[in-house]
Amino acid sequence: MWQNSGILAPDAATRKSQFAELSADTPDGRERRKAFSAAIRGTRFEFQGVGIEMNQRYKSSAVYQADEDGDISSLEGDAILDYHKTTYPGARVPHAWLNTAVPKRPISTIDLCGKGRFTILTGIGGQAWREAAAEATKALRVPVEVFSIGFRQDYEDVYFEWEQLRGVEENGCVLVRPDRFVAWRCKERLDDCTEKLVSVICKVLSVE
Repeated sequence: MWQNSGILAPDAATRKSQFAELSADTPDGRERRKAFSAAIRGTRFEFQGVGIEMNQRYKSSAVYQADEDGDISSLEGDAILDYHKTTYPGARVPHAWLNTAVPKRPISTIDLCGKGRFTILTGIGGQAWREAAAEATKALRVPVEVFSIGFRQDYEDVYFEWEQLRGVEENGCVLVRPDRFVAWRCKERLDDCTEKLVSVICKVLSVE
């Protein structure tokens, strides 16, 4: 990029001449513009690589992946350039804009999580997870907050983004760690949500 813009030329006169070629209607000008454009596109991996910043995946005892059918080792798009949003355990909880039934200031799913506690994101039919979270908090002395997302719930999925990202049914749940990485997810409501939730949190925290 610097070479084709003339900046690396050894003297001011040459630099000025090469820079002027970028706007010249000549074969050399055309080739210089093509080379400069290609150089700019090449910086995408340096300056626009959202994927390399956001696609980290935990694989450890601090995430519970035993209930998953497969892994997400292969990402859609370019792993360096493109951020792959998913609730797969070990991934960052993805962003979706939410609001209340009577609109207020929008809030991100990311901002519902963290704050030194575990967070459960569920939806219509997920009341059992709220009860399970209360029991887990009491039994383990670990705070677990619950938010229901859906029509006339705690928050509404105003752009239907969370519906596309959550990876579980409405009555399922996504358990997010205090660092906003997904610890576990359950496709649907279980017969005994409390027993499963306590078991998962114990495993994530390496508590016997």
